[in-house]
Amino acid sequence: MKREMFVTICLVTVFAFGVLSPSVYAETHGAKQCPYAMQRDRKREMKDTKDDLKSKILQKSQFILTNKDSLGLSDDQVSKIKDIKMKVKKDTIMQDAQIGVIKVDIKAKMWEDPLDLKALDKLIDQKYDAKKAKAKGLVSSYGALKNVLTDEQKSKMKDLWETEGKMTKGMMKGMR
Repeated sequence: MKREMFVTICLVTVFAFGVLSPSVYAETHGAKQCPYAMQRDRKREMKDTKDDLKSKILQKSQFILTNKDSLGLSDDQVSKIKDIKMKVKKDTIMQDAQIGVIKVDIKAKMWEDPLDLKALDKLIDQKYDAKKAKAKGLVSSYGALKNVLTDEQKSKMKDLWETEGKMTKGMMKGMR
């Protein structure tokens, strides 16, 4: 009788630890430390960095527009930067849609029973030509954005960027 009671208590204890330990781990270490949440966050980060050049252009243009008074931008310069920013947004939306349509066409061709390799080769070439055009357009827009500013404004922007980066890092350390 004592032995059965001891075995039952041991099994209940082991079962309780097995059920409670993931929730206790998540509570004590926070959701960010949970391995599943960390994996999800890494996937999101990878998805966000997919259009790295696009985000760089948009961030830089927003930073310039936010600090237009400190940089001493003229109305013409502000207008050019806004035009570049909107052009990048519009062009990437259109190019991503075009690439997406080509991807769907490729998948549809792959389902056909006798594969038409020439048609597939043509679609693959179209897809990568569209990606190449997108990348070249982004590089061109980045160059145009940099050419809007004078050398003096570029050096001021660099100083502002460095001081803002130091302030942000300091704020993040204080939040921990």
